[in-house]
Amino acid sequence: MSDYGEYQELRELLEQVGGTMDFYPGGGPGGVWRIELRGKVAEVESRDRTVNDLDTTYVAAVDDPKTWDDFPESARLHDDAFWRLIEVIQRNEVPRE
Repeated sequence: MSDYGEYQELRELLEQVGGTMDFYPGGGPGGVWRIELRGKVAEVESRDRTVNDLDTTYVAAVDDPKTWDDFPESARLHDDAFWRLIEVIQRNEVPRE
């Protein structure tokens, strides 16, 4: 498991329902977040400071966020963050190894 502090609230939310979310660096600046929940596996790329699918679970400071700078430093999760995360998993599902 990684020591990365990003998405800590999401990781805790997943752990509460038996899931995991780990970061694997590589492939240039950034890496991949691997999410496992109830037999489903999803991978979300995280590159530079660009907004990715996981960021849709957080409340941005602007209507159409493009970079991490568009979120407050202490961004909070949307009230429906769990269901948004389920959608992220569905959009980014990969075959189990």
